[in-house]
Amino acid sequence: MKRTVINAISVSNSVSDRLNGAVLQGVVLHHHTRTCTLALKPEANPEALSPIVVTLADASVEDGPLNILLDAFNLIRERNIAAGASVIYKEDRLELPGVIVSIAGAARWNPAPDWQKARAATGYALDLRTEILRQANSRVSHATLLDFLSPSRPSAGAAETDALTMRFTSVFQQLRQISATSLKDTLAAGADKLAGLGGGLTPAGDDFLCGVMMAVWFSHDDAAKLCKPPAEIMAQRTTTLSAALLREAAMGHCSMSWRRFIASLILRDRALIESAVTGVLSHGATSGADSLAGFLWMLERMEPVSRVSS
Repeated sequence: MKRTVINAISVSNSVSDRLNGAVLQGVVLHHHTRTCTLALKPEANPEALSPIVVTLADASVEDGPLNILLDAFNLIRERNIAAGASVIYKEDRLELPGVIVSIAGAARWNPAPDWQKARAATGYALDLRTEILRQANSRVSHATLLDFLSPSRPSAGAAETDALTMRFTSVFQQLRQISATSLKDTLAAGADKLAGLGGGLTPAGDDFLCGVMMAVWFSHDDAAKLCKPPAEIMAQRTTTLSAALLREAAMGHCSMSWRRFIASLILRDRALIESAVTGVLSHGATSGADSLAGFLWMLERMEPVSRVSS
């Protein structure tokens, strides 16, 4: 049967580099209204432990480190491709049931902000931390991990007696004590206590940890060395999609909305910062808020390091 060809609009350098010249086989992990996530492994080594995770997405979805945006995602949606369906990648083409996705003409973009410039703005970001948190809280009406940064803010979602809320409360109490020791210990404890904590394809604990690693990259010259080892531990304790996003964060990679947020802090432009915070919060039901909570939480704990370097 002849397959319909769909052209990719954009792809991150991270995904493009992994796919370049490769011959891969894999499966559809999950298929939703605007996204279809794939897990691919080398055809010559299908037993490889860590798959290459790629998300085909509608053009209305923002660029992300794992995303390939398509000009006609509706053609994939209409086929209702089931989880577990076979996928092959070769010669710039992803072959799915009834569909071929060509990435040959897709625009490439860099998922890494200018971290060197960002580090010069750490003192400014710290001074603005409370204002950013206030802005975020004013835009979020449901329970997120931002609540743990704002003890006086009433939870608008789950009851305080909810088992998961109580577990997060306990974890944050422990992390506050550990964060007074060293950055390395804080990241190790986060990997141990937060990875995989929560529900969904990207649990809240993982979103928070991605934000934590964004703060490390924002503030520390040795970010890769600090983030990559705990990220591998995190990846073993969560979903395949979330593991891939944690590994991307450990390399300093993020979505376009996070890139705009970091750029707004570099420019020290209050209007741009306010707009960028809204952009970060718009990601998922709570993922954006939970990742921002991780960033703001970790940024505060890196204050001694950050102020010296700013």
